[in-house]
Amino acid sequence: MSIQWIPMRGRLALVSAICALMLAPPLLSPAHALASNPAGNEDGKPTSTVRAMCAPTLDASSMGPRYVVSVPELNLRSGPSTTCEIVAELDRDTAVYLIGEQTEDEDYIWIPVSTSAGVGYVILESIQPTAADGTCGSRGTFSDTGETGFTAEVVNLRNGPGLGCSVLTELNGGTPVTIMGPATEQDGESWLPVSTPLGDGYMYAGGYAPPGSWVQPVAVAVLMYHDIGDFTDRYRVAPWQLEEQLIWLRDNGYNSITPRDLIAHLDYGAPLPARPVILSVDDGWASVRIFRDLLAAYGFKGTYFLPSYAQLSPDEIWELNQYGEVCGHTVSHQFLDQLSYEGQVYEVAANKEWLDSILGVSTTCFAYPFGSYSATTTEVVALSGYQIAFDAMNGVQYFDGSLNRWHVSRVEVSGFLDLATFAAIVAY
Repeated sequence: MSIQWIPMRGRLALVSAICALMLAPPLLSPAHALASNPAGNEDGKPTSTVRAMCAPTLDASSMGPRYVVSVPELNLRSGPSTTCEIVAELDRDTAVYLIGEQTEDEDYIWIPVSTSAGVGYVILESIQPTAADGTCGSRGTFSDTGETGFTAEVVNLRNGPGLGCSVLTELNGGTPVTIMGPATEQDGESWLPVSTPLGDGYMYAGGYAPPGSWVQPVAVAVLMYHDIGDFTDRYRVAPWQLEEQLIWLRDNGYNSITPRDLIAHLDYGAPLPARPVILSVDDGWASVRIFRDLLAAYGFKGTYFLPSYAQLSPDEIWELNQYGEVCGHTVSHQFLDQLSYEGQVYEVAANKEWLDSILGVSTTCFAYPFGSYSATTTEVVALSGYQIAFDAMNGVQYFDGSLNRWHVSRVEVSGFLDLATFAAIVAY
């Protein structure tokens, strides 16, 4: 038998393959394979534990709050896992009713529900709560009528006419909308089919303003809080003071936005509501919970600048970003202008990486601790992936050409301010 010549490249590949075989772990025995796959057995069938999880006893005789499916299609499963059998496929706007306690696995929060297709489990983030008596009418055929006006206030864009239809997105006041057909009466309201920059859907007719009736705001007030507590000082506001300020903002027509809205305005011309205000709190102290709850009580959204030592659980941080916006504030709250370039990169980028891992999305906004920065700090912030950054001072930010997206002005709210002084420094 002759020996065939093998080129050097082939010999190297052959040697690599032999080495890989020699170093590879031994094949698992059937017993070992079963131990490494606790969800199955030698026949590939689910274990009794998995079978029990996917066949729970659900009682639909006492139904709780009403929800609707908010995604195009949603699987109703026999148990709280993607490994459980699909009972039915639910279309968007299908009504589901809570019939038990939620269950959480590594990936999702599941809730047991009763539907017209039977009982089972669905993923919580794929449904929305609706009015108990809300209904959802059928979508008509959209045809451009030629009139383009605006939203007169913050309104929900729904998938169909009615309070029982899922919310596709929220439209700020001043969003251009084109009427696409006649109004539909449903749930005691008149609903307009509209086309918007964020998609097509239905809005209630009372939220529509005719062409030429909207004036863009001239400024945004970005308020900077730090701590909430009974002992007040420069960096601590009492709960009663915050509540008094929120009432004043509400009664004087201010509407809360978050940095996401400001970015969309700067990048795409997305409209802002009348008298926009960003209510931000720095440093992630435990009193953020008080700040969050008071804002929610008065219909405002919060912006939370969190360092990596924030006194909040990952679940709490994730929740804050669902109803407001979470932003970066460095790893350990250093004076960035006193650090080397490498030190700044670590403080800014590692903090963002930590937040991104919790939120599951890219954090867009950042605030400079103490308002300090050097000539290179802005470069570090931009290269880290942020889209906007906020200073600590300089008052209300006007849209008069002075706005620098990497140094947006803020208004410090001190515990020493009475309501009249607060109103004077916030008003524009």
